[in-house]
Amino acid sequence: MLKKHPLFIAVIITTIFLSACNPVPEQAYVPVETIVAATYAASVAQTEAARPPNTPTPLPPTATRPPGTATPTPTVTFVISTNTPTNTPTFTPEPTATNVTSGSGTLLYACNLLSTSPQGAYRVKANQSFQWVWQIENIGTTRWDPRNVEARFWGGTQLSSSKAFEIREPAKPGQNTSVSIRLTAPKEPGNYSTEWSLRKDIHRFCYAQLEIEVYK
Repeated sequence: MLKKHPLFIAVIITTIFLSACNPVPEQAYVPVETIVAATYAASVAQTEAARPPNTPTPLPPTATRPPGTATPTPTVTFVISTNTPTNTPTFTPEPTATNVTSGSGTLLYACNLLSTSPQGAYRVKANQSFQWVWQIENIGTTRWDPRNVEARFWGGTQLSSSKAFEIREPAKPGQNTSVSIRLTAPKEPGNYSTEWSLRKDIHRFCYAQLEIEVYK
């Protein structure tokens, strides 16, 4: 134990040496155990003073778990199919028959335009010839005859070299007949319109209109 405290041994040797060289007056007797205990306490105090203060070693930081992120739930979208009809045909209303009276008595000229072909907007190549055919019913009071009833140009674009075409067959009141009008599309592309009617002398009735779209 004494080997571990050299200061304690040095104190004892110094005390013995001084006692031998310089006799001192007789003092009160102090037990050696007391001196040794006091010297040991001083040595321990010096050792503790030289030791660096106890600094607590910081603990590593505790891993913090990030807050959980909720996974968004996919939204399901329901699509209700609506059946929309396509390519709905557009019908051009047929012209209304025109009644004409003339003379000293009552002469009624009228027709029911049953159909036209082509009708509405017709697409045709530039400079191409085609037939415009009417199916008509005599709803007047006078017989129609090819010699005195014909289809004649009325307005719009003149698409024929001839301005008049005779009906094909005679028609008494209540009977049907037809007329074929020969037309030629213009050379320039574009939209054109032509209008024709039946004619008896000075009387015009049964008007019809044709629109065409000309392309190259």
